[in-house]
Amino acid sequence: MPEITGTEHVKRAMGEWHASNLVAVSELHLKPNMASGGTDLVLVAHFQKRTSDGWPNFHGKMHAFRLKFGLVGDLNIKGFGGGTNQIMGFDIIDASDRGLERINFFVEDYEDGKLGFSCQTIEVEPMEEA
Repeated sequence: MPEITGTEHVKRAMGEWHASNLVAVSELHLKPNMASGGTDLVLVAHFQKRTSDGWPNFHGKMHAFRLKFGLVGDLNIKGFGGGTNQIMGFDIIDASDRGLERINFFVEDYEDGKLGFSCQTIEVEPMEEA
C-alpha cells in the first residue's frame, strides 16, 4: 500500500492507526490543486478507539485530525450537512496495483455510503482534541 503520511500523529494520540476508528466528519473542503490541475479534499475528522462496550461513545474522548486527500476523483457525497456527520464504516482501500492513472486509494463509507472517492495521496495532520 502506498504510504499514508502523518499516521504517526494518530498513533501518538490514540496508540494505533485504523481508518475504521473515524467516527464523524465536522468539515469538508474542496480545494483546487493548481500544481496538478486537480482537486484536493480536506476533512476535519474525529477518531475514537473502537471498544466492545459501544462505539461510538459521543461522551467519550475523541481526537480530531485533518485528513488531506490529493487529486480526488469520482467524489460522491450523500446526506451531509446540518453539523457533524457520523460515519459508521470508514475505510481506505489500496488501489495502487490496479494500474489506474493518478489513483492509489479508494475511500468509502461502506455502511451508509455517505462518502466515497478515489485519490492519489493521503496526509494526516494533527488538530486539537475534540
